[in-house]
Amino acid sequence: MQIAELFIDERYERITLPPIDSEVLPGVPWGRHEALFTPAYWKVQTEIHKSACDTTGYRLPAWPNAT
Repeated sequence: MQIAELFIDERYERITLPPIDSEVLPGVPWGRHEALFTPAYWKVQTEIHKSACDTTGYRLPAWPNAT
């Protein structure tokens, strides 16, 4: 198990990640959260930026009826 400590919104948060050698998909290990471009790295990045990005105003436009 990996533990990542993040500073989000003026407070520290701790998230746990699967072990480094655990596989996300067959043949794709989680890797270290501090190593660039591993699945664990991207998981930590999404947690950091989740609070900074408000995506509630985004949606697909209505599609005209094709008849």
